[in-house]
Amino acid sequence: MQESPIMLDITTANIKTRNNVKKRKINETVNRYKTLLVLGLRNDI
Repeated sequence: MQESPIMLDITTANIKTRNNVKKRKINETVNRYKTLLVLGLRNDI
């Protein structure tokens, strides 16, 4: 039963890394959208 806390730590670490990857992907898409908007405005000017 001594191995269970270690396994729990590993699973929580995996979940945290997955959440971080999701956040990064969302931020990348938002930044791309913003840059497209800015470029579009600059092209209009």
